[in-house]
Amino acid sequence: MFNYAFRIRSDKWYASLFQPEEGQISGEHTPGYYALDTEHVERIYNLMPDCKIIFLIRNPVEQIWSMTKFMHFKIRKYDFEKMSHDQLRSICSNDFRFDNSDYLLHLSKWEKIFPKDNIFIGFYDEICECPKDLLLRIFEFLGIEKSENQIFPVAHRNVNKGPEYALPNDIRIMIAQRSYDNLKRLHERFGGYATKWLEEETEFLKKHGVLPDKKLPSSLRSTKYCCTA
Repeated sequence: MFNYAFRIRSDKWYASLFQPEEGQISGEHTPGYYALDTEHVERIYNLMPDCKIIFLIRNPVEQIWSMTKFMHFKIRKYDFEKMSHDQLRSICSNDFRFDNSDYLLHLSKWEKIFPKDNIFIGFYDEICECPKDLLLRIFEFLGIEKSENQIFPVAHRNVNKGPEYALPNDIRIMIAQRSYDNLKRLHERFGGYATKWLEEETEFLKKHGVLPDKKLPSSLRSTKYCCTA
């Protein structure tokens, strides 16, 4: 505790926080790291060239709404019921949110600097649908024992859950339309869950008669999506 709270904060100080014992590995989870600029990614590489990156991706439409709820209604304690529709729409249409949900842009910074074998790419859907399988894949990536004995009960609990407020249809339409090219690029890169996201948002926009006037990818498919998709 003294080391964390009272020492001068520097790269050396930060590295000193990670002191695994024999047979252990150490790391941290900070979602904001995925959107670091290139300069900071290079700095991390220069300090820890062998570190491994776990990069988790979510449907951009859901990610924007989830972060809006978390930041404004859980952290900042805004009253959802008292917020006007125009205010909510303005918050959700902030360019910053769409920039943050451009996963391929941010991933490219890490892939340009770190070896691809040092980057694990997973999906939020796996956390919801098959957390055990996801964790076993992460264990293998990290080079630790790939055993269910390593999985603690907390892995099956919903942690730090945000408030459950429904996303109004007109705001979801706006987010989906602005995210559509992003969804297409994710589908083309990853398939699987990313294809499911594009299918879902395409059907939603079709239902409301507002599908962007753009050619759909020819390889959209309705299949079972699983952790290995």
